[in-house]
Amino acid sequence: MPTARICLDCNVLFPDDRTIRTFGRCPACRRAYVKRQAARPRKHTRRATPARAAAQGFYSSTAWKKARNLARKRDGVCTSCGTSADLTVHHVLARKTHPELELHVDNLTTMCRSCHGALENATRKR
Repeated sequence: MPTARICLDCNVLFPDDRTIRTFGRCPACRRAYVKRQAARPRKHTRRATPARAAAQGFYSSTAWKKARNLARKRDGVCTSCGTSADLTVHHVLARKTHPELELHVDNLTTMCRSCHGALENATRKR
């Protein structure tokens, strides 16, 4: 059963059946709101930085994929918790500070996503 809501823009009562996203607005105001939201400039530009593009290029390279696969084969499980599910590869010494070691298998360790995320968050907070 639809409930009635008051539009945030024009204060008109409209039925809200909760099957579509209304943004708290009547159909006419919702169309205008969606257009305004689509036209506004985005504040989140983290993905569009040159450093991010360079990192993406590195992680797409054949050399990285080979080194990553060697580290995964060597370790086989997460070196932190021992699970074999959802494995990633972590640079022991960061690429940013030690770019010469970015493809050395000895500088790579296998970790599950959970442990890798926890480690990265801990090192960022320092």
